[in-house]
Amino acid sequence: PVEGEHREVVLAEASEPADRAWLGGEGYELVVSEGGARITAAAPAGFLRGGATLEQLFGVALAEGRAAVPPTRFSDRPRFAYRGLMLDAARHFFPVAFVKRLLGWMYLYKLNVFHWHLTDDEGWRLEVKALPNLT
Repeated sequence: PVEGEHREVVLAEASEPADRAWLGGEGYELVVSEGGARITAAAPAGFLRGGATLEQLFGVALAEGRAAVPPTRFSDRPRFAYRGLMLDAARHFFPVAFVKRLLGWMYLYKLNVFHWHLTDDEGWRLEVKALPNLT
């Protein structure tokens, strides 16, 4: 590739019923060629997963000192519907910047559920005048 040259990223909705069935809600196909990249998916979540894979490939290319991703092809879909992470903030404080960074990592690892544990029964300290027995 020539320095300063741009490549195109195309998002295409899967049209064949068999492809849509195989991809499901989060599956995608990513094809990287000399002309750019094409992500095919049946639903918006699939485009996000394909974008995350493309971002990972860029990271590897840059770490190896290359300015471009080599031609490749991926067809991927999740094995499990629930892929989550829990952050227990009931007894430990986490800065907003940390939570945002954690959500970014969830995107890259293609996790789809964020469980934010905000309170425990012993840790409840919000006074509600209408419910005095809570505090």
